[in-house]
Order: sequence, then C-alpha cells, then structure tokens
Amino acid sequence: GSVYVFLGPHDFTASIVDADLVVDGETAEDRLGYTILSPGDLTGDGSDDLLVATDRGPLGGDGSTGAVLMFDGDALALGYGLESDARTVIHGDQLGSWFGAAMAAVPDLDGDGVPELVVGAPNADGPDSGDGDNHGAVYGLMSPWPAGSRALGLDDRVLHGSLPNAGLGLSVAAGDILLDGSVDIAVAEPSLSITYVL
Repeated sequence: GSVYVFLGPHDFTASIVDADLVVDGETAEDRLGYTILSPGDLTGDGSDDLLVATDRGPLGGDGSTGAVLMFDGDALALGYGLESDARTVIHGDQLGSWFGAAMAAVPDLDGDGVPELVVGAPNADGPDSGDGDNHGAVYGLMSPWPAGSRALGLDDRVLHGSLPNAGLGLSVAAGDILLDGSVDIAVAEPSLSITYVL
C-alpha cells in the first residue's frame, strides 16, 4: 500500500503523480493506508503528525494483528518515506482483528498536553473467547507516544462488542457530540445498526 499527501491549497484537479509526500509500504499485502488520520502534534515538536493504519500489521506478511504507524511531520516534510520510517508503531493484540480499521484523536485526557487515541478493531474476539467470534473492540490508547514499537499496555482501555459478529470499532469518532462542553466518543456496531455515544 501507499499513502499520498497533497499539500494545500487545493482545487481538486491534481492527479496521483502530483502528491507532495508519499509513504510506501514495503511488502505485498500490507494494505498500508487502510485508514489515515491527521491528529495534530502528538510528539511535541510543533509539527502535525500523520497516523497510518495497516490491518495486516507492519511490514506485511502474517503480522495480521494490525498496527497504527505514527509518522513525524518534520520527517515527512522531506517528501518521501517508507513504512519502516514510522516513528512509533502501535501493535494490535489479536490476529485478524483489523486493529486500525478506524481511528480518532481525543483531546488530552491525562494532563500531559498530548492527545489520546481511539482505535477500532472490528474483527477482534470478545473478552472470553479466542475462536474468532468477531465481537469487535475499541481501544482507548493513552499518551505519551515514545519512539519505537509499542504494544497495548495496562494504561490502555478496551471496550468489547456486545454480540458475536457485531463489528464494534468499524467506525469511531470523537468530539463534543452532545454539545455539553465535554469530549464524547462515538463507536458503532454496524452489524446491529447501533451507534453508542460515550
């Protein structure tokens, strides 16, 4: 897979060869760019960063836990990058879970000045099964975002789907949805036609 970034302003007449920045996957079937998010400055260097998901895992192959790759904005400004140039790689914890199928940035929740992330994994198993029941899951990932490889940790949170094949986490969103001055998180179980606002 590949990700193409077009710098503004835009008139929607550009072709793919006009991309200002390109990030390429490095192995077949990695599906780099399955989802993309520009969350702002996650690294504290003053430049906006880029999150790119691969539902097959970084560097493809059988690493199908999925992963979210964080690219530093300053490094991308050079104009070209590879999957392995990611500053931080956040790995899913289940094979075939589609970790990274949806992403949203949440304003700082823990007081360190850095946004948190919400990541969906709609094919994840439920909490009490390992046989592919596809409840789906949504992960709340807490900052900071150090360089290197990052597994899901004890400070992270997970919400599991309500039923097998519910597909929780196929889409997520964050913002003041209820217009009450606080940050809300919306997650969907598309197979059940249900959206939850947390």
